[in-house]
Amino acid sequence: AQILQERLAQLRNRYDQGLVLALNKRTFTTEQVTVRRTTEVVSEMRIVETNVVFKNVQECMQWIEGKLMEVESSKWGDDLPSVQHFLSTHRHLHTEVVKFRTRADQCVAAKNTLKPTETKLYVQLLGKMEALYTQLL
Repeated sequence: AQILQERLAQLRNRYDQGLVLALNKRTFTTEQVTVRRTTEVVSEMRIVETNVVFKNVQECMQWIEGKLMEVESSKWGDDLPSVQHFLSTHRHLHTEVVKFRTRADQCVAAKNTLKPTETKLYVQLLGKMEALYTQLL
């Protein structure tokens, strides 16, 4: 599961970097808007990559997404022993998810440590994280 999470993170980074490069190469007649948007995307990526608070919320989202994939791919078994085994596995996973709430709450609390210019992006990320966590529960 950890290897899949790391691979997913690598693929996301490649996708995001490829997208930014593609946006940088595009030209439009309204060049000023394009440059501004590209600058915003690059700035947002830099903030997420360099700011510890943003990295933490990003890692939380990746953890949640990994657990969602684990839940979606889990089996329930065809006979009583296998059903009992998978039920035990699911209960363990649920315990992990409930314990993880503390880390998610730390992300929410960290919002107060940010500069006003960073808060809007962070609140968007928190919203995504909360939606994913709710989906996981």
